[in-house]
Amino acid sequence: MCYRRRYLAEITACQIFDPLNVIHSGKEITTARNFLKPPPTSTMSASSSGTFAAGDTIQLRLEDGLERRYTIIKLFLPFTRSVVLLARPDQQTGPVVLKLYDPRYLNERHVLSQYRPSFPWDAKLEREAAETRRREECPGAGDLQRLLWAEEDVAWNSERALLWEEWFYRECMNSFANESSAYDQMTSMQGGAIPKLLGRGVVVDSERDIEVPALVLEYVEGISMQDAPHSVVRAATDAWAHLSQAVIRFNKLDIAHEDINQTNILLSPDGGRAVIIDFGRARRGQPTMRGVDYDARRLEELFRKKGLCISSSG
Repeated sequence: MCYRRRYLAEITACQIFDPLNVIHSGKEITTARNFLKPPPTSTMSASSSGTFAAGDTIQLRLEDGLERRYTIIKLFLPFTRSVVLLARPDQQTGPVVLKLYDPRYLNERHVLSQYRPSFPWDAKLEREAAETRRREECPGAGDLQRLLWAEEDVAWNSERALLWEEWFYRECMNSFANESSAYDQMTSMQGGAIPKLLGRGVVVDSERDIEVPALVLEYVEGISMQDAPHSVVRAATDAWAHLSQAVIRFNKLDIAHEDINQTNILLSPDGGRAVIIDFGRARRGQPTMRGVDYDARRLEELFRKKGLCISSSG
């Protein structure tokens, strides 16, 4: 049983979630980690018109009530906790990043585990879960966890699949709430060490029984720290120093990123700007079990691996 508890993580209590009116309780949201990458997009359930592809369009209803169309330029794969797309707005020339928190593509559906089978997205299950949620009959966080692991036999059945569908929905809504809250808390840092938040909205899709929340973010042209040539990384000392100080500010603003790694750090082509992305696991207001300075320590570790002598201690 201990392995099952380790696999699962606590989630927030059941609620009717309004993506454009995120209410944060201040409670710590923990999420299951260390999942395998999902299958290629072509094997996963996609939008009502099929999988995402360059040239497709997505319609968002933004916070101000206006609708805007975006044309997909490319996909950032693999999809994990959100769908990340480079897209061009219909009324602007510059590209932006769209992050769609769509349970259909959550990588946790396709985890290969001895404790549960894969649960591909199913429109009927999503509809049933949404109806249960509207009737306020879905279990709370602790009850949902107990129900998912109530039996020794965790093979697929319709009741268990409905519970997992609720789990996947909450995971995506939590991820959106985490990231949206982090950007709100760090307004003064946007456009520097983190991207600018350009807007929030929901995907316009009459065929879905849920509203898929979305963020519109500044597109930071660059290369990940992981893929950047060693010579480029070594030459960008000013950018790394600035990033180090920015991570210290995370803690002062009560934000813990919780997922700083080389793929979540971008370096601009000229080496003058380093940016941290992906706040889907961010925590706000409470230190984690790893300590309040975990992000800074993690960044220092990445610097050492790249042969950089830059401190992130405050």
